[in-house]
Parts: sequence; structure tokens; C-alpha cells
Amino acid sequence: MISRLDSAIRSLDREADRSGLFEIAADMVKEARRLESEHGEQSREIEVLMARLERLELIHRVGKTLIEVPCIEDSIQRVVDTIATTLNYCRTAVLLLDTDIEELDIISAYGYGEVDGLRIPLTQGATGYAARQAESVNIADVTTDPRYVKGINRCRSELAVPIIFDNEVLGVIDVESPEFNAFGAEDVKTLEVIASYAAGAIQHARVRESVKKNSNGGT
Repeated sequence: MISRLDSAIRSLDREADRSGLFEIAADMVKEARRLESEHGEQSREIEVLMARLERLELIHRVGKTLIEVPCIEDSIQRVVDTIATTLNYCRTAVLLLDTDIEELDIISAYGYGEVDGLRIPLTQGATGYAARQAESVNIADVTTDPRYVKGINRCRSELAVPIIFDNEVLGVIDVESPEFNAFGAEDVKTLEVIASYAAGAIQHARVRESVKKNSNGGT
């Protein structure tokens, strides 16, 4: 178990890290070593630390993807795929807010099938609520929550996290599960950090596109 932790922390590029993830992970490995000496490798606490470190690795990979992949659409799709496969989410999507028509446009998705052109009014669903209120929405049982709008069969729980830059909602990260109460506090915390990374990347891409248009005479 400790060797797995050591291997995982090596995947965090200390020089590239700008968010303190490396130092957090290093502290977690120290704690794991202490727990191993006291309780043995099969300590439940070590398993919890391993799960937390895997989430730190995910956040680190997401940050690098958003920086290194120049096309924002491609980088967001890679982020969606990484979130889904790492955290075993069966359905994950990123929706961007179109303020002109007050709708959320699905730009990237995993596990939903064909979603091109699919839009959700800002007044509907957990995603619309998260965007309007600028706060995360964790629905344990969608069958009893009036905010849920049925879209995919076998959805039982949903987590929607707003993407916010400088107090402006840019979109929403949305995940769904066929399991009751599938998402916990760690899921919320992880997606909120990822959403903050995505917000910076999306805003940067928009500024870059605006500068490009202005330099081309507004065309």
C-alpha cells in the first residue's frame, strides 16, 4: 500500500504544480507511513488516504490537460473522460451557459450517447438550479426531487457543480448515477476544485478568441 502511495505521489510533477497538491500529497504519505507502523498495511485509514490521493492525482491531471491542450473543446472533453473513468462515474457532462437565450449547452459528455445540439433551459433541472443559484446541487434521489428533469433512464442520483469565474457562472459540471445517494462530500469537493480550474481555462479561451477577432477587424 505504501509503495502504491509513493508511486502515486511521483506522478505529481512538483515543478508544474501551482496549487499546493504536491505538499498535500507528501503530508498524506507521511501520515500513511505512521498508520502502517501502528496498524499494518491493511489499515482502513490508509485505504481512505489512498482514495484521497487518487483524487489529488485526478485534479493534477485535469489542471495539466487544461493548460497543455490548446483547443478548449478538446481539453474539456478530455477532462470529462478523465473524471468519468477515474471516479467511475457512468455519466458526466460539461454544459456552458448561453446568457443571450438563458440555456445550458452540452459541449462535452461521457456515457450519454448523442447529445449534439441538446440544450437545457436555465429554469429547468439540477443543472439549471446550480447555474441560477451559483451553488452545487447534490440530489440523493431524483425520484423525490422536483428539480430533476428526466433525461436518461436509470438515473437515481445527480450532482451538478457550477463553473464560476470572478463571480460569473460560465457553466455546470454534471454527473449522474443509477445508484441511490451515489455522491458524497468528497465528490462535491473534487468537482468544485475541477470546476474552478475549468473556469479559468474557459475564460482564458474566450479572452483569446476575443483578442483574435479584434485583431482580424471583428470578423
